[in-house]
Amino acid sequence: TINYVENILICKDLMYKHNRNKESFFTDDGFAIGIAYILAILDQNDKFDALHWFDMVNDKYQQDGAALRERQQAQAAQRDRRRTREATEE
Repeated sequence: TINYVENILICKDLMYKHNRNKESFFTDDGFAIGIAYILAILDQNDKFDALHWFDMVNDKYQQDGAALRERQQAQAAQRDRRRTREATEE
């Protein structure tokens, strides 16, 4: 409902105002709970599990992490080459 959305936005704003100097994150797990509820009342948990969604998401995170590490290593190597070149030019 609109009241719920307004309340969530107010709580989110208050959290950010109180934690300006700290790192903070806001989450609303209503969607996940709603999905779990619908799967339960429709007795669809087994079919959902057959999709192997969690395995696929985990694989995606692993791939993204590996790609990020490769990019970071390439950037570090490029930075090192640039520093070496600059040092030899001086």
